[in-house]
Amino acid sequence: MPNTGKPSQDCHLCRQRRVKCDLARPACQRCTKYGAVCPGYRDQQALVFRNADPSTLKRRRKRAAAGGAQPAPASRADPSSSASGGGDERSQALVTGAAALGRQVAEHWTAQSVPLLLDVYSTMDFLRHVYTANHSSSGPLLWSAHIFTRTYVLNVRYPTHASAGLRGQAQRELAMFMGKTLRAVNRALAAPGGACRDDILATIWLLANHEVLAGTLGRQQPVNTWQLHARGLYSILQARGTAALLTSAGRTAFWPAFNMVQLQALILNTACPAETDEWLGVCERRLFEGEALTLRIAQYIASVCAVQARVMGHLRAADGARSASDEYLSLRQALLDADETFAAYVLTESPLAPDAGAGADMTMDVYMRNVQCAAVIKSHHQMQMLCNLLTHYAPCPVPHATLLAHRRHALRRVYESAQAIIDSLPAAMAPLARTTVLQSPGVLFDAMRLIFPLFLVAHVPCTRQEHKEVALRALTFIGTEVGIRQALVGGGPTMSLPREARAPLTLDSLAEPPWVSSPPPDYTVLGF
Repeated sequence: MPNTGKPSQDCHLCRQRRVKCDLARPACQRCTKYGAVCPGYRDQQALVFRNADPSTLKRRRKRAAAGGAQPAPASRADPSSSASGGGDERSQALVTGAAALGRQVAEHWTAQSVPLLLDVYSTMDFLRHVYTANHSSSGPLLWSAHIFTRTYVLNVRYPTHASAGLRGQAQRELAMFMGKTLRAVNRALAAPGGACRDDILATIWLLANHEVLAGTLGRQQPVNTWQLHARGLYSILQARGTAALLTSAGRTAFWPAFNMVQLQALILNTACPAETDEWLGVCERRLFEGEALTLRIAQYIASVCAVQARVMGHLRAADGARSASDEYLSLRQALLDADETFAAYVLTESPLAPDAGAGADMTMDVYMRNVQCAAVIKSHHQMQMLCNLLTHYAPCPVPHATLLAHRRHALRRVYESAQAIIDSLPAAMAPLARTTVLQSPGVLFDAMRLIFPLFLVAHVPCTRQEHKEVALRALTFIGTEVGIRQALVGGGPTMSLPREARAPLTLDSLAEPPWVSSPPPDYTVLGF
């Protein structure tokens, strides 16, 4: 007689290995821990076997009729009611049980791609709206979700335990979905109005984030795909124009894409797109709720990028010192004006302003504040290099002592901003260091947004050694434990700059300003 007890609720692999399953959904953590893809759980109702004796079936039907219940469906308990009619009831029941056993009950991993993606980006209303509006079973938006999720599973769920065979299969799947996605995007962009489709914008944004997850940002050979995606976002924003910025939905789609375009400008030492002032002007004239901080930081980054592009042009030029000597004061003033404008916003308009009121949110968005600090570090590091270069140029109209004083100011701004990023780590890293990190995919997005600011603190030459060590520990934790490969990428190739830009002509004994706050604490207590 078949087993009439309650079947095990464990997943298929745990039952096969005869180990205890934690019954977590959609995948058990024991499978995840050992680098296996959890095959899922069986249908408990379909797999309950019962005594198939004819007399037992008759008694069961009589009890159901006496209780006013309908007879069970033919496919489950009463095979005698099938179209064939009559026949051996025992044989029919056994056939039904065998069919239930042969049923495929484990879902393919692609069935969970979109739910997992939306869990990672739970704070991105734009993505949720786009996926809700697109119910197609295929297309670039769905395929990009498969690409991101497959990389997430490889990197985050079992970053060190995945077998070579599993990775090879995953790479083939990723290549297939990437090819489908890019072909579909190209077809959409070639069609009238294709560039204005929200799903195309979201697809390219996801592909760019996938490159960060995979760790390709900074690779130059054969092509830097992250930069290609960032340029693609800029082209789409150009095609959408200012009309898309007049609605709340259009603005929600604009900011994630534009932030990535600005991040590319910061990384490549170029000015922001020519349309930046026009786009930000439209946003400023009609601000939606919660946009003020994002707008002010975008304006600050635009000003900083314009300065850094000119500074790097002088540093790279053969006659950099001579060409920069006449323009130096205007460059420095432009950077000071950007700093003062943002500082005035913080003091008078931001949630941290003294007159904000008791009910105001007294914390600024950690990610956006860290991006602003990263822009400060990069721009003032370049400015102190320009000061170094000019101290070696005797005909410079700016006095040597003044250049050293300006250099000290630039270094102080670097130290202050690096300190602010380090100070944000306890709150930012605590959710990542918990043992439940694998149960909360949403922490992945928060970790991705820490990488660029921490990278600058760790690799910009003029940051303090104490800050570098803390930033490197945090990046190593994010790369190995959270699974974001970009965090493990080094400083990259050294930029070809004049030797005179590395240090001033004479040693500046006052170049090391005092700490702006207490020294960084020992963050090893957080687990990284």
